[in-house]
Amino acid sequence: MINSSVPNTALHSLPESGREPEGTVNAVIRALSILDLLGQANEELGVTEISREIGLHKSTVFRLLNTLALSGYVKQNPKSGKYSLGIHLVQLGMSVLNQIDLRRVARPYLEELLHTCGEAVHLGILDQGEVIYIDKIDVERPLTMGSRIGGKSPGYCTGLGKVLMAYLPEPELQLLVAKGEFYRFTANTIVEPNQLLEHLARIREQGYALDDEEHEMGIRCLAVPIKNHQGTVVAAISISGPTLRMTREKLDQITPPVISVGQRISLALGYMPR
Repeated sequence: MINSSVPNTALHSLPESGREPEGTVNAVIRALSILDLLGQANEELGVTEISREIGLHKSTVFRLLNTLALSGYVKQNPKSGKYSLGIHLVQLGMSVLNQIDLRRVARPYLEELLHTCGEAVHLGILDQGEVIYIDKIDVERPLTMGSRIGGKSPGYCTGLGKVLMAYLPEPELQLLVAKGEFYRFTANTIVEPNQLLEHLARIREQGYALDDEEHEMGIRCLAVPIKNHQGTVVAAISISGPTLRMTREKLDQITPPVISVGQRISLALGYMPR
């Protein structure tokens, strides 16, 4: 039975064929409808039940379920043959919650860094080799950063990206670098894989990363990692600004307080240094 107390917004009948709404993909809509249905059910559901509820042919439902099961979004009971939501959805949900909590915890520290360093502050995570900015506080000064919350930048040539890549598990890092396509944004961009791996190893040793005009000429960035309660690097913070203000002397001055803030955010997230 479907839980009638939950709004049934996604369980509308879906056509087997016909034009897709502009900007959408029918197969994705159908797969999401199955996930919504399983999420609202009080029990496991079989192919016939799912087919009836969402108005799709059983063969279509079977193919969609197989695809979702391969990625861990649904699981099949080997005894009954019926389906329920998979553990991967729990992991995705926890990732969302962690990111929301991370922003809330980190925000006061980002504001502190803004006042201490006087330059733009970013909070970012790594997604398939790219940095996603999940928070930013800009400075009301000339020559500010053009980044935005929700925006992306390449990982291999930005401070945030390099420090996040540096702390990836070795097999994951090796695979990421092996599959990477490295475009030379400036004369300082590291594009040779072995050189990049050596550079990331130094970052791991020193505990911070510098982007010295590697992504954009005239911009320098200092980034440090943030660890969670398991000691895993889950995000990074950075200070970025024009080279006119982010001189090497200033970098030397702000490195200790930036490292300290990264450590304090980690502690606030439950990290316990050994």
